[in-house]
Amino acid sequence: MNERILKYLNEIIAEISDEKEITLNLETSFITLGLDSYDAMSFVGRLKEDFEELPVTIFLQCQTTQDLINYLEKNFNEELKKVIS
Repeated sequence: MNERILKYLNEIIAEISDEKEITLNLETSFITLGLDSYDAMSFVGRLKEDFEELPVTIFLQCQTTQDLINYLEKNFNEELKKVIS
């Protein structure tokens, strides 16, 4: 399931970022992506379209892609299944 979630997250990064070469892996730290504050908020905003109750402070809680995946699986499992199916 991690691979499908990772693909979903990469698609969102491609949507909101001018840097189409960005590719997330499980160990990717969000700080190292080089997203400006607008891109970071766009990323969270796009995630909130699928996970309405997602806190805007998610990047403070989840430092890496794996952290975010774990958070989504724990807190939004049903919604997550829908968006990756």
